[in-house]
Amino acid sequence: MEPPVTADSLLDGVRAAVAGIRCADLRAELTDGAVRIAGTVTSPDDADRVQRIAEALPEGAAQRPAVAVASPTLCEPLLLTEPLRGANTARGRPLSVATVPDGTLAGGQDLVLDLRSTAAAGAVQVDYFTVDGGVVHLLPNPSEPAAALEPGAARRLGERSGKTRFWTIGPPFGQELIVVVTSASPLFPTPRPEAEPAAAYLAALQRALAGPATEGALAAALFITTRAP
Repeated sequence: MEPPVTADSLLDGVRAAVAGIRCADLRAELTDGAVRIAGTVTSPDDADRVQRIAEALPEGAAQRPAVAVASPTLCEPLLLTEPLRGANTARGRPLSVATVPDGTLAGGQDLVLDLRSTAAAGAVQVDYFTVDGGVVHLLPNPSEPAAALEPGAARRLGERSGKTRFWTIGPPFGQELIVVVTSASPLFPTPRPEAEPAAAYLAALQRALAGPATEGALAAALFITTRAP
């Protein structure tokens, strides 16, 4: 006799299914007794795949997915950091990044982030991949050429205080990506230019992630939505 299908077992199955979608940040949760998939993918095909996963559930067991589609150019940073992000999610206290406030960011609004490290953090690299194919290095930066997170610490980045760097949301708007990497030593011997084409940086990042500095390294990624004021 097969065990009964429960909401929890359906949720586990959906989470396993969406975990197989690479280049995405997807969450599956129970909301009002039904499974809801939300997040961001980097291709319309993956958005269709999420829709099929939801439609395969029994009638009434799933809500309509809430999935945004970002530029395919944001896939490569996710692929490069995939092993580090997998190692991070396996930890009891993972590295995390969140915007303050949470939600869509409007033009003219400051970009403020909350970073939370793990029990074994170190040097930190925070990169903001923009919708137009660029990347801004939030940490390290000219005001803070050596950046680190203490074990188990929390840090707010981007507030207008003292001599710290801050950033303002501007055009072009859309789905953008923040990637945080912690490693035993800095990924790069000297800081990168504060802003540069993402393609050039990703080639350098690929080389850096193959080096000894990334032993035990962890990563977290966050899609954000920006819009006109």
